[in-house]
Amino acid sequence: MMTVTCTPSAAASTEDELGMLDVCFPSRSSLDVEALAVDAGSVSEAAGIFRENGFVILRGALCEHDVKEVYEACTRLHENVRRIDPEGLGNRNPQRYSMGSLTPSRSCMHLSSFLHLLTPSVLALMDRIFNGCFLVSGLGGDYCTGLTWEFQKLHSDMRPARPLKGKGSSKSKMKNAPVHCKDFPPLVCVNYAVQDLTAYNGPMRIVSWTEMAAYCQDKPWLDAPSLGDELEKRSDWLRSKVFPLQAGDCLVRDVRVWHGGCPNLSGEARYLPALEAISHEYFTFLQTTGPKQEPALPLKLYKTLPEAIAVLCNHAVSSGSSQVDAHVDDYQWLKADLRKPPRDDYYLPLYELMREDHQPIIASLAGCLPGLALWPCCFLLPIELVQEVLQKLNGQRCLESVPSLVAQMHGGARDLLHTLAARDARLHETLLELMKPMEQPRGQPKRRWQK
Repeated sequence: MMTVTCTPSAAASTEDELGMLDVCFPSRSSLDVEALAVDAGSVSEAAGIFRENGFVILRGALCEHDVKEVYEACTRLHENVRRIDPEGLGNRNPQRYSMGSLTPSRSCMHLSSFLHLLTPSVLALMDRIFNGCFLVSGLGGDYCTGLTWEFQKLHSDMRPARPLKGKGSSKSKMKNAPVHCKDFPPLVCVNYAVQDLTAYNGPMRIVSWTEMAAYCQDKPWLDAPSLGDELEKRSDWLRSKVFPLQAGDCLVRDVRVWHGGCPNLSGEARYLPALEAISHEYFTFLQTTGPKQEPALPLKLYKTLPEAIAVLCNHAVSSGSSQVDAHVDDYQWLKADLRKPPRDDYYLPLYELMREDHQPIIASLAGCLPGLALWPCCFLLPIELVQEVLQKLNGQRCLESVPSLVAQMHGGARDLLHTLAARDARLHETLLELMKPMEQPRGQPKRRWQK
């Protein structure tokens, strides 16, 4: 079985030569996406890739009709979220949302379109991965708006787990939980693409078991690196994006594998609705050590499921008179205050790198300025950095319409962005929105979340 790793592109053989534009929006992923992808019906091959890497891509897992209905459901959900959170503060960093966490039931099982995610081909793969011992634990997923200009820190969805060290290794409250053995996943998440995923609309980035082990070496308890460390030590991971995907494809991943969000400057929200499957062993552990799972699947919708799928959801079905039964296909059934403060730093530390006289970064930014005429960089650049980059150019005519005064204070940065927008009309509205956070001059980027 081939282990897929991240490798720098031929155009960027060293980290110092890696342009910032290529970090944000690479022309090709540093993952060998084709080697990770199989047809949805190829269960044995998919299971092998999954066990080796911690994830696998299934092509054509969702039919065109179901893709359309799930996409429309996600769009309706987002429209109602905007009424509560018009500023886009998010619940997973600015402009980012966990769909399951939006609702009082912490699931989207009450939305009938989400039941399309219970596809036979995916459930057949779950059966192989869990050796027949699994349940459907939830339906949800995540999305980011079309104005998401920063990366999300790499993370595990089950942080206390230490699969690289072995069972019983964690000192946390979950030390006895069945989550530590790498070969037996406690939870698997299946993220469906309901629109084509490109470099520009916020695909997920992900790191394989092999890459994780190489990073941790003899310290298997290490957490995923910060964004700053990722840029400095593993910049190819920032380009380890799961793209291109077509609508209907899905990413099947062990939730313990490191992954994170990427910038989306497409102007349109990117949705990754998801199915979660849980092992019998871990489900029993949760039931005996914590609060019992509240019903999330309305009885009315449960009765529409084929028997083979319904049996996987028995634990989540309501009695017919619970709260979820009153909110079938109710897209307004959301938490009153669904916004959450950022969990982690989400700015790449270009400002600090500049202050340390990190000339390769300055050179990379200067080199990518011509490319910015086609696509904006996701970094919110401090004005001091814009000044220094343009000074390094010293009159070079890479952007002919940028006046020499562009390097002067805050107005210069706005002029630069206006110039870039003029090069490509598709970017105009997006860049106008992106310039809003620049209304006040700033040095070190700060979090701007407030409840």
